[in-house]
Amino acid sequence: SPAYFRCLSHFENMVNLKGEMCLGASWRLPNFFGMGTSKAEALKKKQETSIATFDMNYEATWTGATDKALVSITKLMECRTLQKPEFISNPMYEYVLGVDVARSDNADNNETSVAILKAVRRANGKIKEVQLVNLINISGTLNFEAQTIEIKRIRKKYEACCIVVDDNGLGKAISDLLVKEHIDPLTGESLGCFATINSDREPEIAGSPQMVFCYVAQKYDSRSIPMFIDAVTTGKLRLLEKHIMNEQDLMDENYAEKRLPFVNTDLFMDEVSNLQLITLNNGSLSIGRVEKKLNKDRFSAVQYGLWYILTYMEQSTISTKSDEDFVNELNF
Repeated sequence: SPAYFRCLSHFENMVNLKGEMCLGASWRLPNFFGMGTSKAEALKKKQETSIATFDMNYEATWTGATDKALVSITKLMECRTLQKPEFISNPMYEYVLGVDVARSDNADNNETSVAILKAVRRANGKIKEVQLVNLINISGTLNFEAQTIEIKRIRKKYEACCIVVDDNGLGKAISDLLVKEHIDPLTGESLGCFATINSDREPEIAGSPQMVFCYVAQKYDSRSIPMFIDAVTTGKLRLLEKHIMNEQDLMDENYAEKRLPFVNTDLFMDEVSNLQLITLNNGSLSIGRVEKKLNKDRFSAVQYGLWYILTYMEQSTISTKSDEDFVNELNF
């Protein structure tokens, strides 16, 4: 982060006797002298914040990738321009779900991430930008059947045209269940049965719509990783802005639900800042984590959906109409 490099600058100037001072300590030092954050408050904060945020702000431990970082964090921060999340679909746009299935070294931190990405087109059909309008995490303590039902509920809510699902290891369990029909246990309505686009899995109901793309990291990462980097660098990926709570928010009984997409976007930022670009011996690309305790589920979900949109949803038809003409036609 910029703060990290600022600290380095202060440290160098301290070493070179230029009148600056750079010292650091964890929350335990003031706590020992009965000052600052109490032990109970610090441990509570540790449960409520991400690993990266707590380590940097309370443990005086700088985390994240400073060498071979996946993207410029400054560029990623510039992508945070969306003011509001979306909780239902807008019929003017197409939505894609990216799904990364729970797996973690810490069982308490196991969550399946679902990224809801909206494709915004130009008049000629080309993708203008991809908006991350919501990020939803499903507890990994739920069995795969329950997770699949929740994913299908989200798909129905956003009328998503495709579910790009992690098909590595545990992810295969979700892929296998998406091709079966599910009835919502709360409403009794069918949540659908889907065929896959790129695998030989047969749907439970013949003729089901092709809606599931099985993402295999070893096969697609070398193409999807550069696409993610380019989307951040060019600003084609747009994220929810940093949310600052005000008095009006406190009066909203649904505030917690409305704030959650912003919180998950913050955690997505933490995950990306912890990632390094790795070139394997065979020349293919992969991603590594600097801090192993910090997951990358949110990033992977965004990576999958973004790659699908930019690879398969571009239109080559050229139109002489302007974007304004196109919008006016739609409004008419």
